Amino acid sequence: MRLTLRLLILLVLSVTTSSGQCAPEFQKLLVVRQLSVAQATLETQLARDPRDDGALHCLARVALERDDADRAVDLLEKAAAKRPRSAEHHVWLGLALRLQAARVGTLRAPSIISRMKTELETALALDSTQADAHYALLQFNAQVPESFGGGIGKGAGSEPDHVDARKAIAGGRP
Repeated sequence: MRLTLRLLILLVLSVTTSSGQCAPEFQKLLVVRQLSVAQATLETQLARDPRDDGALHCLARVALERDDADRAVDLLEKAAAKRPRSAEHHVWLGLALRLQAARVGTLRAPSIISRMKTELETALALDSTQADAHYALLQFNAQVPESFGGGIGKGAGSEPDHVDARKAIAGGRP
């Protein structure tokens, strides 16, 4: 019992890292699906410091693990509002919006998909090395028709400068 309490206190103190990502201890809870412990820890952290955008982000990750896209979107919107220059928040918000769009009717989906694309593009504008954002936009362009903002042709010639530079260094190879 005392060891469990000590571990929980340690976890509360280190839920997020300075970059806003979830701490490794918290990620372990996600992997072993101890979602209730993770949620309780994060809610305690938020009660202590309601401005903690990292705790909001990690709590959204718990919501995504529980397949609750609506709650994840809400939490990630709050995290992004608290720290708008966090590419990580925008990437995860885009991914949560993608899940939310898959769950709504065909009338609401296009507006959610448009927001998803905007969030992913915002993440890339803040940090062009965000692999998850690149991959999600690649999937978007491959799966969404051009008339709805996607299309394979969108990707041609529109790679970020760092990708073009890497290709030039590699002799034209990706």
